[in-house]
Amino acid sequence: MGKLIDGDNSLLDNDEFDKLDDQHSFGGPWTRIKLEALEKYLVAFNTALSKQSFTRLYIDAFAGTGRCDIKVDGEKKTVDGSARRALATNPAFHKFYFIELRTKKLAALNALGAEYPDKTIEVIKSDANAALKTLCGRYQWRSERAVLFLDPFGMHVEWSTLEAIAKTGAVDVWYLFPYAGLYRQAAKNADALDADKEASRLCNLFSVNFRGVGHDAGVTG
Repeated sequence: MGKLIDGDNSLLDNDEFDKLDDQHSFGGPWTRIKLEALEKYLVAFNTALSKQSFTRLYIDAFAGTGRCDIKVDGEKKTVDGSARRALATNPAFHKFYFIELRTKKLAALNALGAEYPDKTIEVIKSDANAALKTLCGRYQWRSERAVLFLDPFGMHVEWSTLEAIAKTGAVDVWYLFPYAGLYRQAAKNADALDADKEASRLCNLFSVNFRGVGHDAGVTG
């Protein structure tokens, strides 16, 4: 997945994220650790379910280009991202969903179809929240199981999206939560929040406003 920079990208707010170029970006040693851990989990997941009749799905909500650049000891290296590692998983998934919004990254993802002609790949151009809610509603989740990789640049994942995922009861979620972005956006005192921040993704992230009253009945901050 080309966008893998959990350590650096969590510092970006949403406006800064929108200004990033369309190429895969830089990470560090933590990126490789994260990818290798994911890769091992995908193998274990498919192995555990391989004797059962479930249709196994892999969903990458911020799929990037399929590769990412990392810096190790000052040297740049290009490594396979989460999308390519998922495609190479053995036992294999039955279907892959790659969600991305930016044009150049979409082109790289679409090219994976020719590179992996034996795989069933659907590339979705969409906001991740909208696409994930649609996918959650597409299946009844009786005969399907999925792994969802959520590694956003900033605070792009909404609480309502997590609720939709949880309702399936059938999706294993890897969510790399943007702690640094949260700390950067949050104010120490709720009274210090301006109207723009109070209407920002902090509210959507937790489904809570900053006067102590939740958006939904019974939710308090």
